[in-house]
Amino acid sequence: MLDRYKKRKPRDPTIREQFNNYRFIDYKEDVIDLIGRVTAVSLATMQIIAQMSAQ
Repeated sequence: MLDRYKKRKPRDPTIREQFNNYRFIDYKEDVIDLIGRVTAVSLATMQIIAQMSAQ
């Protein structure tokens, strides 16, 4: 999940010089929200699996 927001260097030098303005800080809130959502889904999945195996 965090790999998606990792900084990457474009191979083309023209693009790298003119358009490489990615900053992680701009996406920090989105990443924190996403981590919370993934955690909630993981916990709910674990609860469902536990209920299914109990039956």
